[in-house]
Amino acid sequence: AAYNAALIACVENDQLEAAAALLRRMRGDGVRLNALSYSAGISVAQRQGHSQLALELFGEMEAASLPQNALAGGAAVAAYASSWRWREALATLTRMEETKVTPRTAAFNEALGACVAAGRWREAASLHARMVEGGVVCDGTTLALAARAHAGLGEHGEAAALLEGLSSAGFRPARA
Repeated sequence: AAYNAALIACVENDQLEAAAALLRRMRGDGVRLNALSYSAGISVAQRQGHSQLALELFGEMEAASLPQNALAGGAAVAAYASSWRWREALATLTRMEETKVTPRTAAFNEALGACVAAGRWREAASLHARMVEGGVVCDGTTLALAARAHAGLGEHGEAAALLEGLSSAGFRPARA
């Protein structure tokens, strides 16, 4: 319990190096990781850019039949997305929803971004529709990615409407 409390404190305070070191120590000391420690470890690994480690930890967590949560699932989606694995990112979102874990907007955006980057316009547009239907908060990133997906599908009216929504909400494009 003390290890987990320290690990969570490190993650919450952006002490990623300390969290990574503590996770290594826990594993080295033979401490059995639980859902909380795996979640923190996955988040730390992903945030440090170690996508493969994050995915290995996520796989271990699933193999141990530990319950998923939004932190672990979201970090796994981000790790898959940064590894250009859009199918796995979408599958992880689906598993989260099937197990009644509510993905955060950021997790959806990671999967949307992966689909858009892969030119998977239909999947991205479908994911955006799923977000809207599910009542997920769509932020500026969501709207911009959804607009790109609809433009990629040749649905320029829908893309323009999404971009207008961005403008109405006060988002402005960055100047070069």
